[in-house]
Amino acid sequence: MPATIINTTSDKFLADIQHTVATNADKKIYAYFFGHHTEETGKSWCPDCVRSDPIVLKRFTEADSNVVLVSVDVGDRATWKDPAHHLRHNKDTRLIGIPTLLRWNHFDQRIEDESIEQTEVLDKFLSL
Repeated sequence: MPATIINTTSDKFLADIQHTVATNADKKIYAYFFGHHTEETGKSWCPDCVRSDPIVLKRFTEADSNVVLVSVDVGDRATWKDPAHHLRHNKDTRLIGIPTLLRWNHFDQRIEDESIEQTEVLDKFLSL
């Protein structure tokens, strides 16, 4: 059975992650933050996210059932670029850039930007 993938938005993220943690205490929980997919292309406005999205999703669909991925749409470009974006200032996320993949409750364990595209780096991160 593959990993559970939960899709959410930045506005619903805090409630969704709290619920995920409460109902999956025995599992490894990751959060993946990416730029919104546009209706015109079906892809993210963020070039790094366009490259990393399929890699991340493939790895998590191949992961064990003891893993949960919360996939978080941080919004359109203008929303994300706003310095006041709440995920930039949240004590647990402290996002600087996207894409970012972090292990929940192990906040020092994260990979960001183009590092996510490197399958060796991603695989090593997921094995921690």
